[in-house]
Amino acid sequence: MKKITINRALAAKKKVFTVLMLVASVFTVSARELHADLSQATPVGDNASWDAATNTFSWTAGNSARIQITDIVGDGDLSAWDTLVLVTENYEDSYRLDIELQDGTVIQGTSGWGKFYSAGTKKMALAEQLAEDKITSVKNIRINTNSGSGSIVIKDLYLLNDEAEPQYFEKVCQGFKAVKNNNKCSYDTTTHTFAWTAADANAMRIFKLNAGNLAAYQTLVLTTADFRSENEVGTNDLKYSILFMGENNTKIKEKSFASVGTKTIVLTDEMAADELASVVEIRFAGSCAQGSLVINPSDIKLIGEGEEAPVDDPDEEEEIGQGVEEVKATGKAYKTIENGQLIISRNGVHFDLTGKVVK
Repeated sequence: MKKITINRALAAKKKVFTVLMLVASVFTVSARELHADLSQATPVGDNASWDAATNTFSWTAGNSARIQITDIVGDGDLSAWDTLVLVTENYEDSYRLDIELQDGTVIQGTSGWGKFYSAGTKKMALAEQLAEDKITSVKNIRINTNSGSGSIVIKDLYLLNDEAEPQYFEKVCQGFKAVKNNNKCSYDTTTHTFAWTAADANAMRIFKLNAGNLAAYQTLVLTTADFRSENEVGTNDLKYSILFMGENNTKIKEKSFASVGTKTIVLTDEMAADELASVVEIRFAGSCAQGSLVINPSDIKLIGEGEEAPVDDPDEEEEIGQGVEEVKATGKAYKTIENGQLIISRNGVHFDLTGKVVK
């Protein structure tokens, strides 16, 4: 079984944000390593022998004997790694480490890098042997004979990056909250339905932030489903929006979507540094005359990478998106959707959004 202590996506330096811990918590490790599965090593040459049970590479006369290791090479791009580490024991005669490139070129180990006359742990800086145009096109790594006959036990072979694993954290939406003049929308936690009847005053807050804290996050990810609209087809495009708000109810940026599914907003693509620093609220809103969709607060997340998760002031305002049955029990008015219409109910009496009683 291959030992892998880092996601390959990270090894390739791809910006894949993986949720590792809960809100305001951070994960880190001391270094990143990718270990070869030595049971998959392949002997090459009639004079080469590989005993997978004991990890012993042995050879007879001739310098062509070798074992090839390809599983840690991946797509050939080793630029995310600093060091190649080879651990051996039971030395009998000299051996070397070679690297074959995608075009068939073989870079042989030398006395300064990759040729050994003893067992033990050997650390080789990749940049010393592979130029920038070669480190991205590796085909395989070889343990090669460098003597007439001999053997060596290969205990481990792995790639190493001495830098700490990046720290990831996330802030998860805790619910939809009322904001000023949002009497044209509602959220039902029983069905996870966000509904609206007008293109103005239809936003609810999903995050409250201290000014400057949004800059600690890289992405906002949300997942929506079940778009519904009573608009005539072709008359209005049904959309929903994420609103980034500053102080005094100032809209800094609006990002709209016309389809459901998982959406990722890269914050630095949408706003300049000074705009990110001024955001104190993020809101969810409808963007057309009337519609609804399904979205669970737990599927709305800010994801960051850095030294530590920012700390926000606790939000003590009452959630508007609580379950209908819970609100009924209190005798308070609540919003709901009946026959496709958004209505307000109190003690069994239904009102439309103008205050008119409806049956």
